[in-house]
Amino acid sequence: MTVRRKNRLTFLVLAVITLFSLEACKKTIGIPSDIGYSYFPIHIGDSLTYLEDSIIYDDFYSTIDTFPHEILDVTTSTFTDNSGRLSYLINRFIWDSTAQEWLPDISYYITPTTTSIEDEENNLRFIKLVFPVALNTSWQGNIYIDPDPADNLGYLQGWKYSYTAVNARDTVGNLYFDSTLTVVQQPDQLVQTPDYSSRLYSVEQYARNIGLIYKHFVYWQQQCVSYDQSGKCLLLGGKGGYEVIMQLTGHN
Repeated sequence: MTVRRKNRLTFLVLAVITLFSLEACKKTIGIPSDIGYSYFPIHIGDSLTYLEDSIIYDDFYSTIDTFPHEILDVTTSTFTDNSGRLSYLINRFIWDSTAQEWLPDISYYITPTTTSIEDEENNLRFIKLVFPVALNTSWQGNIYIDPDPADNLGYLQGWKYSYTAVNARDTVGNLYFDSTLTVVQQPDQLVQTPDYSSRLYSVEQYARNIGLIYKHFVYWQQQCVSYDQSGKCLLLGGKGGYEVIMQLTGHN
């Protein structure tokens, strides 16, 4: 083989390698290697335990009562939803300290897709996460909820979820996490007028390779219960509503 033919062959090989390299770059440029799926891993047999404080605001008795309890969420099976998508059944249990056993509570469904995580509880569907995960990304997380006024769920409408922290180190209770994701579902909204007051707030936090590690939800309102002759409010009644605080205590 002559030197010229060797040079031509070498040039051809280099050209082919360069072409494949350029095509590979075209396919990968702009596509993130991690879009956030690991913040909500889900497999049959997964279990998460939480300490939950349920706080009840009773407007009739003007009392505020806190009920702490342990809960256990277990992914038990899969099924195909009405849209033909793979969904996961989660069974929740509550620890009964008297009987010293886990008692069944509720069931809910998780549907992961390439672009989101959907959660259906009590016939209400929420879009918990969207992908790719990126700081300040926002979406209508309650867009599938169109409550009947008789259901008293109007406060769930119009929520704009947003990622306010991504890949952040944090501690929940006694547990430390290298990488967490914070979703503000509803910014803290306190309304105070002479004849009405309310508070609405909801946030969730997720840890990479674990899932939900923290939740805080607040909704209460106060109505006027006494007016003077001119219609001016004289007295607000007690708060009516509820609050939930959940903190992860363990996982498998």
